[in-house]
Amino acid sequence: MAKSFPPNSPPSRVPLPVWIGISILAVVVLALGFNLRIQKTRADESKMQATRAAERAERALKAAAQSLAAAKEAKEIAQHKATIFKSTEKDFVESTRAAATAAATAAQKQTDKKIDELERAVEAAIKDTKRAFQTQTASESQSQAFITRLQFNHAEKAFDEDDSSRGLAILADIVRNYPQDRVAAARLLSALTYRNFTLPLQKPFPVSPNTETISFSPDGKYIAAIAADPPGETAVQIWSVEPGVPPLPPLVHSNRIEHLEFSPDGKRLIVSANEQRKIQEGGRAAIIPVKGAAWIWNAFNAKLVAGPLAHDIGVWSASFNPAGNRALTVGGDRMARVWDAATGAPTAQPLKHPAPIFRAAFSPDGSLIMTVSDKAIYTWNAQSGDGPLLTLQFAGNILAAQFTIDSKLIVAFSSDDRTSVWNSRTGALQLSAPFPLPNIAPNAGSVISPDGQRIAAAYSRGGAAIWDAFSGQAIADDLYHDLPVARVRFGPNGRLLATTALDGSARLWDAHASAPITEPLRNLVYPMRLKFSPRGDRIAVLQTGAGAEVRSILPGAAKPLMLLANDPLFTASYSPDGSKVVAKDGNDVRLVWDVRTGRRASLAVDPATAVERSYLARATNGNTVIIENNIDDKTRFLTLDRKLVSGLRSVVLSSDGALLIAIMDGRETDIKGSLAGGATQVFNAETGKALTPRQVHPNPIASAKFSADGSLIATTCADRSVRLFEIGETPRSFAPLKHADPVIKADFSPDGSRLLTQSTENDLRVWDVSSGQPLSETKRQWGKILKLEFNPASDQILILTEAGLVELWDVPISPDSAPDWLPTLAEAVAGQINDGTGARQPGRHESALYFEIKTGLEQSAAADFYTRWGKWFVADRASRAISPFNEMPVDQYVRALIDENSFDSILQAVALDPANARALARLALLTIDEPAEDNIRRIGEADFYSLRALQLDPRSSEVIRIREIIAAALKQKQEQPKGN
Repeated sequence: MAKSFPPNSPPSRVPLPVWIGISILAVVVLALGFNLRIQKTRADESKMQATRAAERAERALKAAAQSLAAAKEAKEIAQHKATIFKSTEKDFVESTRAAATAAATAAQKQTDKKIDELERAVEAAIKDTKRAFQTQTASESQSQAFITRLQFNHAEKAFDEDDSSRGLAILADIVRNYPQDRVAAARLLSALTYRNFTLPLQKPFPVSPNTETISFSPDGKYIAAIAADPPGETAVQIWSVEPGVPPLPPLVHSNRIEHLEFSPDGKRLIVSANEQRKIQEGGRAAIIPVKGAAWIWNAFNAKLVAGPLAHDIGVWSASFNPAGNRALTVGGDRMARVWDAATGAPTAQPLKHPAPIFRAAFSPDGSLIMTVSDKAIYTWNAQSGDGPLLTLQFAGNILAAQFTIDSKLIVAFSSDDRTSVWNSRTGALQLSAPFPLPNIAPNAGSVISPDGQRIAAAYSRGGAAIWDAFSGQAIADDLYHDLPVARVRFGPNGRLLATTALDGSARLWDAHASAPITEPLRNLVYPMRLKFSPRGDRIAVLQTGAGAEVRSILPGAAKPLMLLANDPLFTASYSPDGSKVVAKDGNDVRLVWDVRTGRRASLAVDPATAVERSYLARATNGNTVIIENNIDDKTRFLTLDRKLVSGLRSVVLSSDGALLIAIMDGRETDIKGSLAGGATQVFNAETGKALTPRQVHPNPIASAKFSADGSLIATTCADRSVRLFEIGETPRSFAPLKHADPVIKADFSPDGSRLLTQSTENDLRVWDVSSGQPLSETKRQWGKILKLEFNPASDQILILTEAGLVELWDVPISPDSAPDWLPTLAEAVAGQINDGTGARQPGRHESALYFEIKTGLEQSAAADFYTRWGKWFVADRASRAISPFNEMPVDQYVRALIDENSFDSILQAVALDPANARALARLALLTIDEPAEDNIRRIGEADFYSLRALQLDPRSSEVIRIREIIAAALKQKQEQPKGN
């Protein structure tokens, strides 16, 4: 759970009760781990004892077998002797023959008796052996079940605590040890399928351990950084983000590289490099830049385009203007210079400053240059270098400053905890807003969102916050990491914020909702830098001494299949075979879709199909129940035993009308004398005979439901639990299914193996009935749910909302034993191995493990369930299907979301395709229509979205039209008298 800090208070000691709570929690965690170890030890001892018993039984069996063989041999000898006696001469003495025959007969009887005894001994030994093996198997099974349940609970606790890495790793340990455990495999698949993990697109790139800069090409397909070795710090290497593509030729320099940046067209790279000198002063050695220059290269053939663009002292930064025909350099000589990007000739007079320059940038329209020096911001004519045109003075150091996207305003944030907005042409102060939250960490970086509406910064005491730039009001002050935040960065469309912390973790947040949108990036090497790609779909992670890698930040979670119609849908249900969904809109028009593709389909209707009998029951006052059916419309009355039924509230019939659940008030009273709790009892719907004992609940009962075969009932209770009861002579014992909120509905799958639950917060979750463990992630549904229905195969759920939308949510069933690569993949994604008692790093780097599995899956010709799922998981998120279980591609889904044109659907479209001009333009329209009390910055945000959409697709008629609408609204707002 994210931690928050009070807005106006300095750091303070944590109250003693909090420390006591933390200590108790730590003791509980240690106790659970110790308990797990004890149970494992007991299981091993039980297994060893059973093994010893089996060995003793096996030795007895061998001895018995040997004795049996000896007895059989003796019998054969006796029979042979008898034969000899029978074949003696006729004149043999009669008395001798009789004596021999009698002796042989006696020997035969003794042998037969011995054989019988040995055979009984062998049978007993076999039975003992079987019992020993059965005892061993039962002991192992019980130990396995206990340990697995304990590990399962640890995993769910980790997910609840926002530690998905630990949760994944524990589930992976269960699946590795027990690949036939379909419940654990299904839960692991669900976590991987429906959680947003950032996955690497390529193996880590080797970079110089001292580098702090990295640059994306505008299309995000290439990254440039300082090469590792050789020669290290004096060469730029350019890599393709796509796997398997060799790096481009290095750009070699004679001096140490300080900064690099791609041109707007992505074809050139500007690099600044400094000559250094080592000096001794006061007994200390230091390295200082003597002189430096910038160089412009062709990025693809390593040919020099222009340079050197020289300064007398080192060059700290170099950049292109938006058109790409000018270059701006900043040097240690307190000058900024403008150059022709094709020839390297100066195009303007030097921009001289009285103090060192901290940063410099062109305005988005390329007409102005902004420089920050000491406690002032200067603006200059970008063509001639005339100026400074404006000098904006501040009381504190300037932590962040930038132009708005239309180049009309400059937004700045200073160390005196104030923001100011200036007119970039006139220098008029438009706004100066104090920030009520002090203790900002200046070294962690403060950033302004691209739309100029928000400011993000890290606290010196830990955590980070986002403020409204115009009012200073905190939008989010609980962006929490376990250790202090080291860096904050906005994404290019302003809706994403990245934070990095001292513990080597990073997070991506929704800057508007202040909620995390991906699982944490862990095991990073501090210090590290994050940089968004220009399109906003990728992020580069630069780790000092550990290389750089590029990760996809497009949503990785599978999306439910939406069935879209021109009008809201009023009814929806599966066809009998589950392959289609049949719905009707408000005009009573029947519509049919394929459940895997989402495409419109047809469905033949058999007019001779009989109507399925259904039953309706309702309770009356007292103990009488009225039962009706839809075939003959007959009504009958059932009277229940008044001694058993009291406070009858409602009744539920089984699908065949044979069983009835009575839902009653509890009989106990609370301290005020009111009835408390609830109770259920199952009766025969024909005779009224009670079939189960009265089941008492601690709180009122919200619902009750029979399984399809009538063998189980599920009840939901206000105590946030679902209870399962079996109908029979020897009912099984079920533990309550605990939820975060009160549960209002539970429904069995057609095969009775699964249970779908719905809470008061519209959280949906699927559970395994036999084990009581969750099979799925929790799915939150916005808006009222009108209908929930399992498909006949029990692996998909239909959701009909009050808005008239139908979603199909896939909850797969693991069909076979899990493959060996599945737990390894989960551990690679988690970055750890964990059995519930402690975490350790995998033997190989997680990226190496991930790409080994990814390559194997991509090359596999298998078509089994797990391979198909695995290929979807590692596929390109921009082009794969929205789910591993259906066929709708992401681009088609984005078009459907844009066509739906609701705020939620457009936000989803922007997340799935951050550079989609149509989606951003639609977002601008929806944003400007927001109520002022909900979004005071709606006009500024809409202005930014429409301008960015125009930059991305300047030829789109829809984008142009929306931009004109937004510009008119902005003009009208500016012309309004102040105070209106």
